[in-house]
Amino acid sequence: VLFLHGGRRNARDYFCYLKHIVEASRISPNETFMVVPKLEQENDIPRPGELWWNGSKPWGDWRSGASSDNRSGGVVSSYSVFDEILRFASNRSRFPLLEKAVVLGHSAGGQTVHRYSLVSRLPPSGLSTTQEAEQGRSLF
Repeated sequence: VLFLHGGRRNARDYFCYLKHIVEASRISPNETFMVVPKLEQENDIPRPGELWWNGSKPWGDWRSGASSDNRSGGVVSSYSVFDEILRFASNRSRFPLLEKAVVLGHSAGGQTVHRYSLVSRLPPSGLSTTQEAEQGRSLF
């Protein structure tokens, strides 16, 4: 499960929410690969070498798939980060029992998942996207 946080970028809280959801679903957290990346901005005071986005609209905003700031650890699209996480998780030699990948988000994370699902270069087989409450906008 790849779960994207909202605009506050409180990934630790979202990891706890996801763990609670998994446990409430009677799925063992030990049998679920859970990833909640924190898409940092400069004011989060990232460590040297960590990717961060400058938050300028739309060209520096992780929510729109923008590239990380060139002053950070590299210049990488947030959508490319999601692709790499999903490629890593779908590697059968690492996770031979993985049955499917689920990408979901809440609020700004839900908007991001929606946009990402439209432009991802990954094969759609086995990829399920879900939008959660309070996302604000939809694409048609």
